[in-house]
Amino acid sequence: MQAVINTEGKVEDAKVLDVQASDFVEAALFAIKQWEFEPATLEGEPVAVYYNVLVNFGATEKPDGPAERRRKRSQRIR
Repeated sequence: MQAVINTEGKVEDAKVLDVQASDFVEAALFAIKQWEFEPATLEGEPVAVYYNVLVNFGATEKPDGPAERRRKRSQRIR
């Protein structure tokens, strides 16, 4: 993705450069628009910049999901 970071460090615009999983495009755009950055500076003055970012999505498991239950069960068996 590519975002424009304005002089206040906020994402002003974002677009997709490459799509690996089109199901996540909206979620990625929504997420990146929530981020805030330290503004870039040029000669001590804040400037807007383009910023390329890779957004990875992965499955996360709840703390008491299947793997955690298997671990607890195996501890009881020992």
